[in-house]
Amino acid sequence: MFWEGETNPGNQKIDVTVREVPDLDEAGFYRIRVQDAASNEHTLAYRDPLQVSPFREGDEVSVQVEYVPGMPSPSSVRVWRDEVLEFLAVSDFAPGSRVLKDGTSDLSFSWVVTNDEIPTDNPCIESQMRRILRVTLGNDATSLNQGDIKTVGPYTITCLASREVTYTNRCADAGVFGVSFVARRNATSE
Repeated sequence: MFWEGETNPGNQKIDVTVREVPDLDEAGFYRIRVQDAASNEHTLAYRDPLQVSPFREGDEVSVQVEYVPGMPSPSSVRVWRDEVLEFLAVSDFAPGSRVLKDGTSDLSFSWVVTNDEIPTDNPCIESQMRRILRVTLGNDATSLNQGDIKTVGPYTITCLASREVTYTNRCADAGVFGVSFVARRNATSE
């Protein structure tokens, strides 16, 4: 997830109207065109392994993107409708490692440590340990393994990755995300 082009609004939260949500491109991105209150146009490049865009043409929403260059590039996107968090997507090395360091005002997330090693034949990875993703909303919480889909409060959480990775010194700029998940507010939630 990142802003493309010269009119990059950075990590700030901006109010936008969604102008266009094209189909996925050949690289697997939605390139969503939005317009801010000052009539500046921006393009949000968003890749969702679930292939479901969080935007619809005509939406009036607030959007905040965090992006840290690297390989891979940790990032997050938050979408609010009427100040209510509707959508959150995070890909990072560990919860709060590079993006969402202060969490969110709605959902908090952390790892529960396990002693389960994940086998790997990747020469760049020394070890991978399974981690349980813990997502909390107030007094409601759920725990997810990689691949799980569960609810917490009005949100459906899809855990795409949850593992702690230790790298060898054999590979430069090699990496995988330790944590990656999507939270969508259920349509019937108020």
